[in-house]
Amino acid sequence: MKKSFGAKASLFPLPVVLIGTYAEDGEANLMTASWAGVVNSIPPMLSVSVRKARATYQGMELNREFTISFPNSSQVKEADFCGVVSHKTTNKPEALGLKNKKSHIVNAPEFEDFPAVAHCKLSQSLDCGSHIVYLGEILDLCVEEFALTNDMPDLKKVDPIMYNNFTRTYYSVGEKIADAYKMNIDTYNK
Repeated sequence: MKKSFGAKASLFPLPVVLIGTYAEDGEANLMTASWAGVVNSIPPMLSVSVRKARATYQGMELNREFTISFPNSSQVKEADFCGVVSHKTTNKPEALGLKNKKSHIVNAPEFEDFPAVAHCKLSQSLDCGSHIVYLGEILDLCVEEFALTNDMPDLKKVDPIMYNNFTRTYYSVGEKIADAYKMNIDTYNK
């Protein structure tokens, strides 16, 4: 029997991403988000949800461009820090010693410390109540060479962080269980 949790905003698992924007003061800012996902293939688009009270909201509204960095499991402390500390009181990249430069394609900071980054241009936003959902067109996705296998991103090497919002805990990626797009009716019958 399944236990009911009522209306709860959750997926299993939630990704941990870092939204990079330039704040109103012009400084690079990072905010951790787990309410993020792919929303479209052509053009490629991601969504991220941000509360209006966040400095990142101001940066998104001001610049209309942003980056999404994908920290790995060894960077969980940095990711957590960027989710609980505000740019309004702390220059997070400076406090963490993170290296950043202006993105080569959008007006947003690119953080060199993380294995992958998506460079996004704001396509549209939707005020859903507690959060603004931003849809960003991905203009470029860059992955460090160490995180590639056969010239393609390797999930185990990118080693992204996952979040369980029920228990407020972080996880890493497990083992591969199957190849996708291989299961046909004959495979199921064996």
